[in-house]
Amino acid sequence: MRLPIISRLRWLIITMFCLVIPLGMYAQNYISRPDTINKGRLLTLGIGGAATYVGGMYLLYNAWYRHNAMESFHFFDDSREWLQVDKAGHIYSAYNDSRLAYEALRWTGMRTGKAQWLGFGTGMLIQSSIEVFDGFSSKWGFSWSDMGANVLGSGAFLAQEALWKEQRIQFKVSSDFRSYPRTLFTATDDPGLHDDLQRRAQDLFGTSYAARLLKDYNAQTNWMCITPAAFLEQRPAWLPAWLGVAVGYSAENMYGGFNNEWSFQDGQYSLDPQAYPRYRQFLLSPDIDFTRIPTRSPWLKAIFYGLNLIKLPAPTLEFNTRGQVNWHWIYF
Repeated sequence: MRLPIISRLRWLIITMFCLVIPLGMYAQNYISRPDTINKGRLLTLGIGGAATYVGGMYLLYNAWYRHNAMESFHFFDDSREWLQVDKAGHIYSAYNDSRLAYEALRWTGMRTGKAQWLGFGTGMLIQSSIEVFDGFSSKWGFSWSDMGANVLGSGAFLAQEALWKEQRIQFKVSSDFRSYPRTLFTATDDPGLHDDLQRRAQDLFGTSYAARLLKDYNAQTNWMCITPAAFLEQRPAWLPAWLGVAVGYSAENMYGGFNNEWSFQDGQYSLDPQAYPRYRQFLLSPDIDFTRIPTRSPWLKAIFYGLNLIKLPAPTLEFNTRGQVNWHWIYF
C-alpha cells in the first residue's frame, strides 16, 4: 500500500533536506578548482575523507552487523536475491561514491586523469569494505555479484569521464516510502500462531527513515537517466539542455530475499503467490539534469548538484513481468 500523495511529498521534502541538500552544499566547494595541487585542500580532504570513511564504517557496523553473529570469512551467492533490485542499488551507490570522490579530488587541484582513477578506486574501496563486512557475517557473505555491480557503477563514472569528460548518463534513486498493512497470516505448520505483514516488513526493512530509504526494495526504484542533448553536436532550439529521459527498475511484493517464506516465533509462514506475486517493473519517465540548468549562483549550483542524486516524481509509464502496462500520473 502506497502512502497518500501528501505523505509521500512530505517524505520527499525530508529526503531533500536531510540527504540531498547537505551534500549539495558540500559540493559547492568543488566549483573552485585550482590549476595546481593546493596542499591545504589536499590535507583537509585527506583528514576529512579518512575520518568520514572510518566513521561511516563504524556506524554501518553498529547499524547492520553488530547484532548479527559473526564467523570466518565466507562467500554467498545472492545473485538471484531481491529480484536484483539490490544490485541496481549497488550500481547507484558505487557510481555516486566515485563521482563525489572525483569532484573532491579535483577541488584540491589534482589533475583530471589521476582524479578520475582515484575516484574510481575510492568508490570501489567504500563498496568493497561493505562486502568484507558481509563476508564475516553469518547472515550474509561476500558476494561476487555485488562486486560486479560495484564495478559497473564505478566503471560507468570512469568510462564517461574518459569518453566525454562529462556525465551524460547518471544514476539516481527514488522511494515511495510506503506503509504496510497489519494483514494477519496463520503459520503453515501451526494454526494457533500468527504474524502480520507490517511486522515482517519492519523486520526486513527497518523502521527508521534511513533504513527504509536504503533497504525497502519494494519502495525503492533505481534509475538510469540519459540527457539526449549532451549527445548532439548542435542542440535543436526546442530541446532543453537539461531535459532527460529516465529508465527505471523496481520490483514488488518481496517479503524475503529469495521467496516470500519466513519463520517467526517457532512458526513457518508463506505468502500466497496469487495474492502476493513477486514481479519486476520497468519504467520510463522524463527527468531533469539539474547540473545543466544555467545559473551563476554558487548556492544554486550546489543545490542542483545535490538534487541530481535523486529522481524527482514525474509522470511514468510502467511495463511489468505480469504482462501489464500501467500509467502513473505521478510516480515516486
